[in-house]
Amino acid sequence: MEQYLRKHTNEELIKAIISYSIKGTNLNTSFVKSKRNKNLRRIYYAADRRFGGWRNALRVCGIEPQKYFQKEEWAKEKVRQKVRGLYENDSSLHSSFMMKTHNPLYKAGLRYFGSWEQTIKSVGLDYNEISKQKQVLSIEEIITEIKKLAETGQALDYSSIIESGNIHAKRLFQRASNRFDYGWEEALAEAGFDYDEIRRKRKKYGLIELGEKVKELENKGVSLNASSIMSNPDTAKLHHAVSRRFSTWYDFLDKFNIDSSKYRKKTDWKKGEGVLETLREMFPSGIMTGIRGKDYNLAAAICKYFKSVEIAAEKAELVYSRGGKISKELLERKPETLGILYKNNEQFVQDIVNQVYYGAIGRRIPTIDKDDLKQEASIIFINSLKEKPGKKDLREYMRPLIISRLFKINRKYARKSRKEHLWGDSIYFDLVVGGVEDESLKQLKEKFPW
Repeated sequence: MEQYLRKHTNEELIKAIISYSIKGTNLNTSFVKSKRNKNLRRIYYAADRRFGGWRNALRVCGIEPQKYFQKEEWAKEKVRQKVRGLYENDSSLHSSFMMKTHNPLYKAGLRYFGSWEQTIKSVGLDYNEISKQKQVLSIEEIITEIKKLAETGQALDYSSIIESGNIHAKRLFQRASNRFDYGWEEALAEAGFDYDEIRRKRKKYGLIELGEKVKELENKGVSLNASSIMSNPDTAKLHHAVSRRFSTWYDFLDKFNIDSSKYRKKTDWKKGEGVLETLREMFPSGIMTGIRGKDYNLAAAICKYFKSVEIAAEKAELVYSRGGKISKELLERKPETLGILYKNNEQFVQDIVNQVYYGAIGRRIPTIDKDDLKQEASIIFINSLKEKPGKKDLREYMRPLIISRLFKINRKYARKSRKEHLWGDSIYFDLVVGGVEDESLKQLKEKFPW
């Protein structure tokens, strides 16, 4: 990527710009045109000519230009989100510390909430407790806090803690992982808990088991409409497990020979806007294919309001591919394809990074920095798009691929650091359930036998 190419293709330009964005490079025009990075400067001039301006080039890459052309904009929810993140990562929230290290956030809190105390209270924290809170807890204090957390009913396996909205649990997890030699598992053992037993209580589903569970629901007369499944606490976990492997709930149903057309709601097309909303819901990964086979009524509505599937896909900011593949011809014809797919799957990639990173932190296994993992995972995603088989779901294909490559990166890091590591034991990352291998693990073993 860093090597200067005498003549860049559209695909190379877009990959390069997205790569710089992922790395946190300032893509403001004045910075890019400076002589600090000659390769980035060359990319700027090439993209400026090819896409009709630098801002248009950023849009083609799925990047909002205002991110680099305006000062950071604050809003109440953004302030709360930043404060929660600092607290979960065991950072001090004391006002004097915030003024020195996070002054823009501190000032935004004063502006929106009147005082730093009210800012802290807005995220459900006790300001007096924050002011008195010790930055470093003793081992005995951490053990006491873990026991208190268990009494609240919070599941103690690391996946449940990271996925939960309990910021106190996330902060405690971070503290324990930093304090104990063997991380969260050792902390739980010292508190009198059996981590293996805790993991077994957290139900994980393999693909076959997921299919069987859903078929059982159908036999009982339960509606398999995606909204109904998500809204029911007893079945929402099934939807969550499916969303980690498939682009849509209905793709999963089709894979297990369940007629998904029975469960798709009849939609008010709202003069075409309803069509776009339905398409975004049906194809969250960004690749739109097989419309007529999935929903005949939707296909008819597309013809009525947009004349063609290609126009509807463009309006919905999706990528239409007749065979489901991301071909070289498609990338040449629609250079914005890479940007659209990355934008639609950024959170999906982040979820994989969290799984690998916190799995390592919880066990004190050597791992590269979380932001570096995100950069690596994002680049793997972009570079692997053209390799996706046409009939395979994008996320189903990408998940094991990204995990396997991140494992490989961390194994190299551990060896280079001359640290003992357990990257061969995938059970730490919840890829094995009750002795039954997840499909992802089977694919990993084929690539990297342990």
